[in-house]
Amino acid sequence: MAQVLAFNKQSQQQIKTVHDAVESAKTKPHPIALVVMCVAALFIILAAAYTWWHNYELFQRGTTSKIVAAFPATLLDGSLVLLIPAAIWWFTSPLQRTIAGISHVLLFLIVGFHTVLNNSLRTGEPLNDGMKAYLQVGIYASFLLVLGIWILLIHFDSRVKQHEDEARLNERASSKAHELGVKAKEFELEQTEADLEFEMAKARALHNARMKAYGSEEVVSAFVEYEQQAALIEARDIKGLLPKA
Repeated sequence: MAQVLAFNKQSQQQIKTVHDAVESAKTKPHPIALVVMCVAALFIILAAAYTWWHNYELFQRGTTSKIVAAFPATLLDGSLVLLIPAAIWWFTSPLQRTIAGISHVLLFLIVGFHTVLNNSLRTGEPLNDGMKAYLQVGIYASFLLVLGIWILLIHFDSRVKQHEDEARLNERASSKAHELGVKAKEFELEQTEADLEFEMAKARALHNARMKAYGSEEVVSAFVEYEQQAALIEARDIKGLLPKA
């Protein structure tokens, strides 16, 4: 036991040493790079706000509700912006990054197309039937598109796969424990049945031995002598109770 504890302590120390080495090898970004990243983030937010407004105006042409028009614009532009920090701090598996990259390009094309389309419709001309149908379908399609993108990204996350593997392992362990429990219960029942049969066989053997013993001449003569003595005692008692002549 002491050797196991010592080995575990040594392993933990080695892991800590490796972790410290990795941390010390990391380089901090240059302050100018941080400034550039902050300015770029501001530009992205301003551009997203601009395209969100155009998407909102565009979808408002296909519905009478401002709230309904705001939903697809928020989903499309919000997902377009949210995929950037997610790619930096969340996505780990190659497949997940591939899906995110394709989704990013697709959302960028859709948002850009809607922005250009809304600008072209600001002439005040009435919408034709095809454009009205596109906007009405686009409200529902944006929900399904964004929902499908995030479901795929979550599904192909490496941590989700690890949890799935752990869940399968737990299920196997639970099934194996159940099988072992059933076998142990069956063995216990078989043991109880065997013990009962043994006790019954022993009782029958003792009974047969008693019957044979009681049937021997010595036992029979002993019983006869016992009965004779008991009869004599009973006769004396009866005689003592009779009145004297």
